[in-house]
This record gives sequence, C-alpha cells and structure tokens, in this order.
Amino acid sequence: MAKAHFVPQFYLRNFQIPTDLGLIYLYRRNVNVRKITIRKVAQTEDYYDLKRDDPTTTKDDVDKLMGMSERNAAPTIQRLLTAPSLILSGEEQAYLSWFLGLLGSRTPFIRETIASIEIAIHNRDIKKDASGRPGNCGNH
Repeated sequence: MAKAHFVPQFYLRNFQIPTDLGLIYLYRRNVNVRKITIRKVAQTEDYYDLKRDDPTTTKDDVDKLMGMSERNAAPTIQRLLTAPSLILSGEEQAYLSWFLGLLGSRTPFIRETIASIEIAIHNRDIKKDASGRPGNCGNH
C-alpha cells in the first residue's frame, strides 16, 4: 500500500531543523516533542484512494490535481520566504489561494467529514427510493 502525504513534503521542508536537514519537530498533545523525518510525517496509507466507484474520477486524477497545485504554488511560496516584498501577481495569488484551499481541505478531519456527509446523502437517497414515493430517483 502506498502512503500519501496530506501536507506536501516541499511545504514541510520549510520547517526543517536547520542543524538536522530532512527532520522536523513533531508536536502532539500530551506527547513529548521528538524529531521525525519529513517523509514519515503528515501521511497515511492510501490517503487519496477513492472509497466509492466513480467512473469519472480516478486516484490518478486526484494525484494530478494535488501535484499541479503544489508545482504551481511552490515557486510563489519560495519567493515569499526569501523576497523583501510580499507583492504577488494575480496569477501568483490564484495559485497560492488554490494551494491553501486544498491544503486546508485535505486534512484527515475534513476527509472524514466529507465521507460522513456522502454516506448520509447516500443513505437518505436509499430511504427515498425504498419509500416508493413519486418524484424519488427512479420512481417518476
């Protein structure tokens, strides 16, 4: 099984320990702080695998979307870290906004919330179909 990062490694590298490149400090509530390699943090097994059949979307599509967002935002983030001015072009603002939106929505909490909503909608639709009321899906 492949592990996928829900926080991009290029982004985490901006927080690496200057004297221990490739390592960051891992802070967890009620646990002692420890050093950990960037490739082992903020990731989980098959994180972006789709849990439902959807012929219009594949895991590769999700990976491509994440990769495109990261590639487009990386130069802007690097420039923000090193530039004396924080003036961004419209295109840079768009790439950075898109990246931050995806970054904020690809957390485990949001993933579980979306999955719960999808399950609730699916169950609601099944109940509607089973009731046989006119106007329900498949009962026109």
